[in-house]
Amino acid sequence: MINLNQNQLLYQMSCAFQKSLENMDESLRVNMNLLIQALHFDRAVVYLLDEKESILWPQKIVTAHGEMEGNGESFISMDKENNFSIALSRGKEVVSRVSTESGVYLPLVWNDRKLGVLRVDNFFSNQDIKSEQVANLKSFAEIFSLGINNALNYQHFKHQVNKLTTLTKIGNAITTTFKLDEILELALSSLVNDLGYDRAQAFLLDEGSDTITENLSIDLRGYFRSIDNATNISPLVGTLFSKNKPSIVARKFSSNLIAYIPINWKDKRTGLLVVDNLFSRQKLTPYDLSFLSIMADQLATVIENSRLFERVEKLSITDSLTGLFNHRYFYERLSEEISRANRFGNRLALLMLDIDYFKNFNDTYGHQAGDTVLKSVTQIIQENIRSIDIASRYGGEELTVILPETDLEGAKTIAERIRMGIANQSFKIGNQSTHITVSIGLVCYPTDATLKSELVRKADLALYSAKNQGRNRVCTCLQ
Repeated sequence: MINLNQNQLLYQMSCAFQKSLENMDESLRVNMNLLIQALHFDRAVVYLLDEKESILWPQKIVTAHGEMEGNGESFISMDKENNFSIALSRGKEVVSRVSTESGVYLPLVWNDRKLGVLRVDNFFSNQDIKSEQVANLKSFAEIFSLGINNALNYQHFKHQVNKLTTLTKIGNAITTTFKLDEILELALSSLVNDLGYDRAQAFLLDEGSDTITENLSIDLRGYFRSIDNATNISPLVGTLFSKNKPSIVARKFSSNLIAYIPINWKDKRTGLLVVDNLFSRQKLTPYDLSFLSIMADQLATVIENSRLFERVEKLSITDSLTGLFNHRYFYERLSEEISRANRFGNRLALLMLDIDYFKNFNDTYGHQAGDTVLKSVTQIIQENIRSIDIASRYGGEELTVILPETDLEGAKTIAERIRMGIANQSFKIGNQSTHITVSIGLVCYPTDATLKSELVRKADLALYSAKNQGRNRVCTCLQ
């Protein structure tokens, strides 16, 4: 019969479970310590049931000498007859007094919900297991069953709340920003930090194809990165989208660790969300797939809105004929680049180009031919500048190129390369071929000017100097 001290002990154990609902490992550690001290066992370990795999997984192992990590304990198959499976299937303790397996196996069940097995033994001392010890263990097992059941329910409900919170955060983000990278980082970090997945990855597909154009990954350390080589995902894209439903990779004893969720926008293949628990080995469930599918739908909306916003934004800052930046955007970027050059003590060059005798060309061949030539000149310019350079249509046949971090000599080299590329190009107009040339004015910040307006004015003067000196040449403001 349990005495008053043991009743008090059971109360302490119940309180310990209630206080540590968020940390079941800690509550198991505390309560197994109390158990082995009160009933004088050498060792205790709790195995939790994975019903889907029909496996019992060991949790904390506590001994009279302290806590142990693993120490030879491995999963127990419920498909084979053993003391664990017998205890849980019959709902009754099993006592083994053989030298190779001396211990008590108590089923952990609450309201017909099978939770696992509590095993206690005298592994070190080899002392006999007494009947009164077994009788008292039943009350301890009830407390463990209630505590584990409450902890699992708490974790489940907390997970559900976190899911709703995550979806709400993403929904709010959709209304406040169109920046895709920001929302992707928010979504992936929520999956890892709020919902406890080991890793989350997003792969975006090129519109109209299955080619992966962008990707982002975050792991359980909170480390964001782009995956340089996505070849392991690329072959899966066609298969996953042909099924067009979320799926989980299945392998014996390690199944349900990776989930693949297609991201679609109105039947258009948009991307792929990949979530895994390869480190923690925590199994993914159909409930996870259901939630991740809802998130994928939200991300599809985010991606489509972001791409639409980018298209609209691009139209607002680009010239419709040439595809270069327009006059307004040229001045915005020139201001930014001057500020950056001033802040870091860098040079900056500005080219102003004008197609020679372009009015005569239009009068001779027509404005449609003139538009074709203007687009070809634009292409030659883009082929001869760097990715950091900013080419714009200043107006009519005048074009500009901002060259960040470039001195006079470097700018001259680029300008000459553009001039010669255009002069050597044969332009076909109907059945005729013709050549055109450009004049280029070149100025540098801060040697020629420090103000934006003055820099543009002097570039214009340098351009007219090139015109006056016979065209088809590059001139600086000093020439």
